[in-house]
Amino acid sequence: MRSQSGIFSYEDREDCLLQIQISRAPQLLVFPDLEIEADEPVLLLHLWNEHLPQLPPDGPDLAWASRARHLFLKSLAGVAEKIRSDASLATIQAVGGRTSLFAPDGRSGGARLLRRLGFTVIPCQHGPGGRLGGFLDDLYAALLIWAYNPNGPRVRWPSSEQRSEFWMPVEDFLRRFGGDGTPVYG
Repeated sequence: MRSQSGIFSYEDREDCLLQIQISRAPQLLVFPDLEIEADEPVLLLHLWNEHLPQLPPDGPDLAWASRARHLFLKSLAGVAEKIRSDASLATIQAVGGRTSLFAPDGRSGGARLLRRLGFTVIPCQHGPGGRLGGFLDDLYAALLIWAYNPNGPRVRWPSSEQRSEFWMPVEDFLRRFGGDGTPVYG
């Protein structure tokens, strides 16, 4: 499914949590100093489910969250390095993606973390599949959680109502994650 969607690994390390996909902006993306038109080239981030740290039997704890955060930041730095070094990514205007793991309202830890990292988090626009497509996305996410993490079923079922998009202009992304290897976040 990944190869049919154009999702690929930018590095082959067990501690890399992300894969990427060259795509097009799904709609106008508005940032404080920049607007990116729909259909401009963007880079989508995808969790590499097989590489996510296994949840402890009693659910996520501080040690698990700390490790996952460290690996996520390291993976973002790897994406920045890939953007800088790969000529096929030279036209990318923004970096981001979609998730059904948290709502964009900011109450969840995931939304707060992405905002602290510099991403703009917004409600997800329905894609061409509409509500049925959203349901199938939710089902797919739940199956991935179940398949790759034996303790994952304790995680709540993803839902269309909480689907979010997160975006950052590529120049901001490179400034935050592509410097000396030390990610900059607030």
